Amino acid sequence: MRTDPFRQVFADRDLERLVTLLADDVAFYSQVINEPGFESRHAVAALYAMVFESFSDVEFTHDFGDESMHISGARAKVLGRPIKWTTLLEFDADGSTRSG
Repeated sequence: MRTDPFRQVFADRDLERLVTLLADDVAFYSQVINEPGFESRHAVAALYAMVFESFSDVEFTHDFGDESMHISGARAKVLGRPIKWTTLLEFDADGSTRSG
């Protein structure tokens, strides 16, 4: 199973490292944001800048995947309130994240 590099990015709050993990044409989708989601490295980096600022006490609870995709479950606090979320990351042939 592929190790999820986003765990370390979250732990370090490392936006520069995050950008290196993304494909040029990356697209991230959210249940709380209408389509088209976040399309491009710049848009996804801006999203994660807000996430890093807002989320605290991040704990990853589940991991599964292979070379083409990775699913992780986590919990955290946002504005002091507990949340849970699941992320599906899909990778391109070079191993860069192409969607989430």
